[in-house]
Amino acid sequence: MTFREQVKQDFLETFLNQDEFGETCLWNDTVLQFVEAVAPEAEVIFANGVDQQTRRIICAKEALTPWPVANEAVTIDGEEWRVIRVQTPYDNLVIDIERFVS
Repeated sequence: MTFREQVKQDFLETFLNQDEFGETCLWNDTVLQFVEAVAPEAEVIFANGVDQQTRRIICAKEALTPWPVANEAVTIDGEEWRVIRVQTPYDNLVIDIERFVS
């Protein structure tokens, strides 16, 4: 097994594992196993009574079909979010999302 295959196996079996670090959510009516990470630019911004929230979700590439794209509106556990950016390092999807709440 190559190092890349080992990393992918560890990600799927350990990080996405519900008994370890993994979480699940309902992404546009699809159950998604993911790990939440802090986006580098993540911060909560308060302005004029509006709160901007950002999240970074990491999941397996195979978990979502089709892959989300920038500026796409998505529903996560009944809440509306907007995709900011999607990256595909190794065999994962790294999805940055945001929403505004008053």
